[in-house]
Amino acid sequence: EHLYEWWYHNKGTKVRCDAAGKASRDAAVEADPGFAYVQNVKRGSSRKTVQAYFDHGDLTVHVMLAQGGETAALTGDGPYTTPADRVPLVRFGRRGTTVRFAAVIEPRRAAEEDYVRSIAYKPIRGGYQVIVSHRDGSDVYRFTFDAASVKGTR
Repeated sequence: EHLYEWWYHNKGTKVRCDAAGKASRDAAVEADPGFAYVQNVKRGSSRKTVQAYFDHGDLTVHVMLAQGGETAALTGDGPYTTPADRVPLVRFGRRGTTVRFAAVIEPRRAAEEDYVRSIAYKPIRGGYQVIVSHRDGSDVYRFTFDAASVKGTR
């Protein structure tokens, strides 16, 4: 078993994530020495689809991660160009011998509703399929792989 992590950060002003709703001590206690620079940490977990929002004035970036077993969520902020120049971040973690992360990153105006409604993935022969449901219907993506490559089709 291994811990796999999926990270995202941007130049927004703050991050919101319901799955990481509990304030926690700063992340310096993590094994990775880089965590000494992560501040304003919130942690939590979910077995459902996880969403995070990065606010930036009248813009928002909506990040949606497909359900995939127990997902640990951590939000906070870390250094960007200098230790004083901070940016919000999110880390999603899953444990297992193999795990999958399927995500949608949707920039939009803060006053608008989310365009993406859900994301799911399922195994198919030779790969997996990702289904993104949105306001206008849905899109299906198929990813197949062999030992040397991954091929995606829509």
